[in-house]
Amino acid sequence: MPKFQNLNEAFWYIRENPLEFLPEKSLALFNAFWMGYEWRYDTVIKETEPFFSHIGFNEFMCKKYRVPSNHNPYGVAEFYSKNQSDAFDLWFACLEEFLSENDKVSEVEKSDFNSGKEGKTYGPAKKVKPRNECDFFEFLKVIFKRSVMYISRTSFTLVVSLIEGWLKAIEDFDFEESEQEKTFKNFQRYIEDKPFWIRASEENASLPPTPSWNKIIWFRTAHIAMEEKALETFAEYFDEFAFQGKGFVEYVEFHWKNHLEHQKDCHIIKRWKNSN
Repeated sequence: MPKFQNLNEAFWYIRENPLEFLPEKSLALFNAFWMGYEWRYDTVIKETEPFFSHIGFNEFMCKKYRVPSNHNPYGVAEFYSKNQSDAFDLWFACLEEFLSENDKVSEVEKSDFNSGKEGKTYGPAKKVKPRNECDFFEFLKVIFKRSVMYISRTSFTLVVSLIEGWLKAIEDFDFEESEQEKTFKNFQRYIEDKPFWIRASEENASLPPTPSWNKIIWFRTAHIAMEEKALETFAEYFDEFAFQGKGFVEYVEFHWKNHLEHQKDCHIIKRWKNSN
């Protein structure tokens, strides 16, 4: 039996009980988790309008805190908070204030929302499949390639939270698992069998339970580049696991690499201008 009847019910329940769904109360973790949760819901149930009047919230936050309009509400809440827990509370407080002042969404805004869900893209980026046509492995490929676009940063921890949101929606709404989702359950064993994960094999050895696949990857990469390297490693192992290493990773664009190259170029241009 489903735990929730719709997204709206689930959203506000998570707001009041974040630790049932997240390892800690954190706006960044919630943002990623909810992205996966809502996306999985949309693969089964196609909403005709937003489950709450989120449209216009960006402008509301930017105006309220006097920041440029290109900042998103999550970033603004994080900027004005001491930690992720405070940011979580601030973001929801602002959202509730916004909703109390905006009971209705205009027909134009609803139309814009729906066109966005149909895979509307901007610029030269490849068009993304509508959510209701996106299977689990396709979802992961999209996130690997555009993690910053979806969760605002290149972060293994947040990608894991996003995956957990996708899988939790299956449980909460009693959706039927796809073959790919069933297959992904074997990823844990696949990572455990990797040579870098060595466990004592002596009989009667006193060992705690094997950590989850994401903790094993984090343990393997935490000493080098941390979040970025862990995400890259995950993508490589997932390519081997799901696609038999057929080259999926070759066209994954990791934002942190591009960002470092961009910083380098900007520094060179700045030095050239100063010298002239």
